[in-house]
Amino acid sequence: AVVSTQSRGCTMLGGGNVITFDDWRYEFEGECSYVLAMDCDFASWFVYVRFSECETGRCLDTLTVIDGTTQLPVVRGWAMSDYGQKVEYREGETVRIGGISAKLKNEQLTLAMRGGVKVVYDGYSVVHVFVPKGSMTCGICGNNDGDSSNDVVQGRRRYQTEQEMANFVDSWRIRSPSHETRCVPVTEKTLRPSYTCTDDSLRREESVDCRKLYTVLENTCFDTRQLRFLFDSCRYDACYGEEPLQGYSRACYTGRAMATLCVNSSLLFI
Repeated sequence: AVVSTQSRGCTMLGGGNVITFDDWRYEFEGECSYVLAMDCDFASWFVYVRFSECETGRCLDTLTVIDGTTQLPVVRGWAMSDYGQKVEYREGETVRIGGISAKLKNEQLTLAMRGGVKVVYDGYSVVHVFVPKGSMTCGICGNNDGDSSNDVVQGRRRYQTEQEMANFVDSWRIRSPSHETRCVPVTEKTLRPSYTCTDDSLRREESVDCRKLYTVLENTCFDTRQLRFLFDSCRYDACYGEEPLQGYSRACYTGRAMATLCVNSSLLFI
């Protein structure tokens, strides 16, 4: 997907690894629908993500994009529906659903909305949201003001403890009669713990594939702090994530997500 170099990106990886528009990073696990990002000035667009219980914990099962009066749910495998009717499309062609254009290319679905907002979904576990610099946003992706110190705050103080982070994420869950009964709030206990991978085969994948990915990304657009977060996310998903689609390793999904973020967020390879 080609996005203006004047845009900023937010990424959600795996079961809840978040990199905000302003490059603040945190992790959570919750079973509900959340506002990933929205237009905080005029409420003209929204991006929701829904997590549900799966064999390995909580997994992303539905992405919903709203532009004006157009609401477009996308489930795994890039299946889209327009008011309950399946949207038919072919890879490489652009289809329009109300104010949203959709195009599947190279196993990534790009959803474009008015105002230069784009959402890129790998059909599995990674969602990117790209918005123009200076656009005020709300949601668990932060406010897009260029200052990472105020992305996750209460008043003027950044959330510090795991419970405060849980409260922040929970503040963006969608509260409605249809969602409330299915929601499992984020709590301190469900935030990512320190872990030891006990599965021998997965531990080998974790140590080999994720380290290879780290090495490949060392000379790209990520600094050491960002790489550490990505490496830890890869390790967690390698052990606790879902079985990858199409025979890829979990590290491959993380690597592709990072390549997308590099290319689309005015980040340059060095």
